[in-house]
Amino acid sequence: MSDTTGMPERPSLLQLRAEILSDGQRNLDEIRRRFEKYRGEIVEEDYFRFAEALVVLVKKGRLHRILTCYNSTEANPNLSLALRSARREERKFSAFLRGRPQEIFSQMIYAVIVHLLGVLDLVTKARTKKNLTAEQIEERLNKESAAAEEDVRHAKEFAIDAAKNAALSWYLVGLMAGAATSGIIVWGLIELVSVPALFAGCLVAGGIGAVVSVMARITHRNRLDVAIERRPRLTVFAGALRPLAGALFGLAFYVLAHGGLLPFKPEQTADASSFFWGLAFLAGFSERWAQDTIVKAAPGQGGRRDPEFGKKVA
Repeated sequence: MSDTTGMPERPSLLQLRAEILSDGQRNLDEIRRRFEKYRGEIVEEDYFRFAEALVVLVKKGRLHRILTCYNSTEANPNLSLALRSARREERKFSAFLRGRPQEIFSQMIYAVIVHLLGVLDLVTKARTKKNLTAEQIEERLNKESAAAEEDVRHAKEFAIDAAKNAALSWYLVGLMAGAATSGIIVWGLIELVSVPALFAGCLVAGGIGAVVSVMARITHRNRLDVAIERRPRLTVFAGALRPLAGALFGLAFYVLAHGGLLPFKPEQTADASSFFWGLAFLAGFSERWAQDTIVKAAPGQGGRRDPEFGKKVA
């Protein structure tokens, strides 16, 4: 769609390229202004005369995007595949990354695409001037395509690490929020309901165990299993559930052990409160161990339990 001046209202990539390569470039500033109005600010741009190709890196808001087009009839299958792979990864990780990591990743993919289109421009020129044989052109395209695939793989590894770090940050925000919520709940139970100190202490110990477990894994550089495809609010919610679940496991272990359903009983010389608080901490610290222990104690899992000692009886 054009206005009274004959210039397109929303210039396409090809129209922008045509104006860049035209003599005089009389309407370039206006076409660029209109292009940026709808597509975003142009950060980087590369145009290729012989391959009829171009690639533009634009920024709209905080998001960087790559726009590209090329004459696919000049590319062999491997080069086309490498270009599609680069564009696919750029689109996919744009949904997970924000800020500086997303900008760096877009620039890495942009550099790969520029290189591939530069090679395509070179071989297209060679075809025209017959400087290279068909075999030489095919070999060059295949070699550069393989190298580009490797570059895309490295960029993808960077994007995955960045996405995991971002997800972990949101998870920790939720963890602290969950710990604070657990503390408020326990305070309310003590002040409003007057629950026993041992009962409240098990809740607190289980929640603390869950928080310490996460912090220990981060300190020892062990990766937490945080899904990068979740929205930040879901990751925050998942983090908030961790200390709440730890607190509930701590309380459950106290109730089950005190009722003789678990094989744990304090020694006569041991302090009962310290024993159950420690047990609750362990339950919150290792949810897997807590779950396995509860499952084994469930009816039908083999053996019955002495209510006095909480041990299996043959």
